[in-house]
Amino acid sequence: MKKIYNNRVLTTYFILQPLIDIITGLMKYYFDISISLAMIVRFMFIIYCGIYLLQSKNKKVYIFLAIWFVYSVISITGNFIIKDNFSIMHQAYNLFRMIYFQIVLLFFYLYMKKHKSINSEVFTKMGFIVGISLIISLITNTSFCSYDDFDNCLSKGYLGYFFSANEYGSILIALLGYQFIEFIKKRKIINLIVLSMLVLFLSLLGTKTSIIGLFGLFFIYIIYYLITAIFFSPEKREYKGAITVLFLIILLVGVNIKRLPVYNNLYDIYFGTVESKIKENPNITEEELKKELNNYLVYNGRNDFVAVNKIIYKNAPLFNKLFGITDQDNYYENQPITHINERDFHDLYMIYGIIGLIVELLLPIYIAAKMIKKIIKNIKIFLDDEIIILGTVLVLLLLVSYMAGHSLMHPAVAFYIAYVINDLFKRIRVL
Repeated sequence: MKKIYNNRVLTTYFILQPLIDIITGLMKYYFDISISLAMIVRFMFIIYCGIYLLQSKNKKVYIFLAIWFVYSVISITGNFIIKDNFSIMHQAYNLFRMIYFQIVLLFFYLYMKKHKSINSEVFTKMGFIVGISLIISLITNTSFCSYDDFDNCLSKGYLGYFFSANEYGSILIALLGYQFIEFIKKRKIINLIVLSMLVLFLSLLGTKTSIIGLFGLFFIYIIYYLITAIFFSPEKREYKGAITVLFLIILLVGVNIKRLPVYNNLYDIYFGTVESKIKENPNITEEELKKELNNYLVYNGRNDFVAVNKIIYKNAPLFNKLFGITDQDNYYENQPITHINERDFHDLYMIYGIIGLIVELLLPIYIAAKMIKKIIKNIKIFLDDEIIILGTVLVLLLLVSYMAGHSLMHPAVAFYIAYVINDLFKRIRVL
């Protein structure tokens, strides 16, 4: 066990993450291959985690896995009986996406009870790989566009060699958080370079969530630093040089916001929504127009999917309310509907059902309860910069999951969220 379950092996896997994503992006873009390298490697990783859990000899783990197994069997069997056109393999894949976060979260939870956190320098190497790949794609003019294909990605966003803008935006937020920690602690040139490249990537990505994550992390930490340095921890004033640099970086991004892809995207969405809604209904009220603008500006129209799926869910049999309407064999006004909400928390209780939501939240609630208990006993935890940064990163990632999905049920992102949670708890000595 020690030969394959140690920080050396995991460090290698962490560093491979951006390389796997780059290769996967290139494979999907140029060859449109249905089974990607990322799917294969991450499937192997969940087996790696699963073996560790099964060999843990922990009764609570076995009970948790048994609950998941029973839920999955009932969900597949019941929907197969109820729905006319139902693919067991497709539903199994959806359940795999759902359980991936849980298995990886539980793996890190048990593993990090016995081992140290991954060396934070690993995240500098990962950020460097991501940043260099973006720079190369920009110099060679081979970057994928965040939205569709354009001769000039600047109008919509640069994605480098990665595949999904929303998903990679979440990953970049996690990497930026760790680079924050490295830069503040060590204040080395390499940390500043990697930090700047990650900021550049988030600025050019063109998504709202990437900009929210970027500004949210910078401003929350700077405000936190000023309050603690002035009133609670004068020794933190030695960070003032690093904080000044952080402020200048985010100021530079803010001053140039109108030149960034996200501004073009929001500008097009705003005027496009106003024009189309007035054309559809010339008598539309100001309140109704504001509601539509909120839907498209904040949620990219996902509220339309939520509204349709809510109606399908409301009219579904009791079994589907409990175990999910899935994304198969659903109809709205006699038209087949296969589009999920793309907002993770809405998908959990509609696509996977009330019981699916409860099962998915069992482990996070258990861990959160232990964290809250620890914080109540030691409120000074909030004076630790690293804990505040990782806590902010976690909140931002969950906000992204609420707004745009592509997080808790996407293995590439779920991996980072699961690790951040356990690294955070390791630092506050919950583990």
